[in-house]
Amino acid sequence: MAVEKMKLLSITGKDTDLEKFLAKNLLNLDIQIEDAKRVYKKGWKLEYFNYDYTIKEYIKKCEKLLDELQIEKDKDYWNFNIIDSIDEIKEKIDNISNQYNKITSKSKELEDKNDSIKSEYEIVKNLVTVDSKIENLYDLKYMKFRYGIVPTKNLEEINKKIENMDAIFFELKREEEHTWILYLTTEEFIGKVDSFFNVQDFERIWLPKDAKGTPDEYIRQIELNIKNNSLELEEEKRKLRNLKLDSKELIIGLYKQLLVYENVNMLKKYIVHDQNGTFYIVLWVSNENLEDIKNIISNYENLDCDIIDDEEELKSPTKLKNIKIFKPFETLVKMYGVPNSKEVDPTGLVAITAFIMFGFMFGDVGHGIVILILGLILAKKKMSLGPVLAMGGISSIIFGFLYGSVFGKEGIIKQVLISPMENIQTMLISGIAVGSIFILVAMIFNIVNGIKNRDLKKWLFDKNGISGFLLYGLILADIAVYFMQGKMLIPINFLVIISMVLILLILFGDTISSKIEKKKENIKTPMVEKIFEIIEMALSFASNTISFLRLAAFAINHVRIMYGSILISRYGIWCWKHSYWYNREYNSNCVRRFNSRNSSFKTGILRII
Repeated sequence: MAVEKMKLLSITGKDTDLEKFLAKNLLNLDIQIEDAKRVYKKGWKLEYFNYDYTIKEYIKKCEKLLDELQIEKDKDYWNFNIIDSIDEIKEKIDNISNQYNKITSKSKELEDKNDSIKSEYEIVKNLVTVDSKIENLYDLKYMKFRYGIVPTKNLEEINKKIENMDAIFFELKREEEHTWILYLTTEEFIGKVDSFFNVQDFERIWLPKDAKGTPDEYIRQIELNIKNNSLELEEEKRKLRNLKLDSKELIIGLYKQLLVYENVNMLKKYIVHDQNGTFYIVLWVSNENLEDIKNIISNYENLDCDIIDDEEELKSPTKLKNIKIFKPFETLVKMYGVPNSKEVDPTGLVAITAFIMFGFMFGDVGHGIVILILGLILAKKKMSLGPVLAMGGISSIIFGFLYGSVFGKEGIIKQVLISPMENIQTMLISGIAVGSIFILVAMIFNIVNGIKNRDLKKWLFDKNGISGFLLYGLILADIAVYFMQGKMLIPINFLVIISMVLILLILFGDTISSKIEKKKENIKTPMVEKIFEIIEMALSFASNTISFLRLAAFAINHVRIMYGSILISRYGIWCWKHSYWYNREYNSNCVRRFNSRNSSFKTGILRII
């Protein structure tokens, strides 16, 4: 439970194969790179590397190709080394993409052609009863023909009147809704005949212009074309399957290399080089990784490294170092900010307090098991709060045994310590006691941080320093002893005097610390503002302490809500069984029995309210 010390390390060498060096040696290490141009005094002679924006473009192109070939993306590239150059990767991706586009384009063309042929088939298939070549219909010199459909219900009207018209009418195929027909007439009467059939809702269908031979011959030719196209289409699909099988590993490898290159590019944004082709890298490394990096660099003849001691102007990054059980709680700490290298890591305190508070509020064996399982599932999916939730589940199980609660039901197991419902006052006092201890421990952390940072006011005269710790601790101890033994630990007169002295130390802490350290006071705070700060301090101590009542409130409400849910469910089922829909003879007795024989239910509801 500490903030690990970081060292500023510089690496120099020739920029030949810089990408491969970064990918193989630095990308997987726990480091933080610093802007080299800010560190080196000769920064004006150094230039940044050009950023290759085409890498992102080809990552998207590769992802699209993987999706189109239905190949699962594998982003686990951290242990993947660079094999090909960027240009080689681009060439290979373009080659696979071109093959894919050629196959899919050909397949689309064949599918469209088949659809077109099938539509021609649907048009011509109803002409099979016509024993004449299709081209003869178009070659008629003095006659005109029309081919199409009319509503079947209009056939009777057509048959009645067609005999009195100068036209030849053929009924080709009758269907339920419409009928396929063909009629012929001379050029002289075509207008009159067309008008008649238009009145009968005739819909003309145009025959394919390239249709040759009899309808039967043409249909057989269409079926042959469909078969040939289908064979070609199957061949293209086979090529696509082969392309997927043959290029799967290659595409995944290229994709991983691109991801590595992109991350290397992110590092190169902070790396500089000079006109002689020498690169300069500056990075923060932990003491744990320092020797490993030195050993790696020693294997390269053209590389050199050195520790930079002049790092006052640079802010050292924070690396938290915790034991495995506390590690998941670093996520909670980082949500509020991380300590600097000269402060105490609060992860352990956060882990312990969160563990105790969660169990205190939601102590239940059954619910704890559910939360534990949910946390383990989320942890398996590598979600950061999964382990935290799992630890909360364990805490709930432990406090569940202490409370004797299983899914809100007390009495299934024997309580080890206390029943929240039967000891409400004790629970409330315990909540305040636990919260007060947490506040005092937090003050101790602030004092230690002040000492480590050599900030006299922070650790001695601050409201969260020794003065505030003594003020809060003495008042709290006096109140606790009075309630437990009926007498004051420190007489009230002495307590008032001590409290006034400590308040004055906090009030004039800036001035006193400046005098002791012989430093000039930065800004003099007006007395009115200082007085309001003391009032705010007193209110915050009181409100923060009382706020821990919520621990007990959650624990009690958890039991009450579950108790009420069980009662409502139990008697809801009982009423349903004896309702009108279940058995009529019990319907009239339901309310009477409810009122007369189940007073415990009423009592339970009143307790919840």
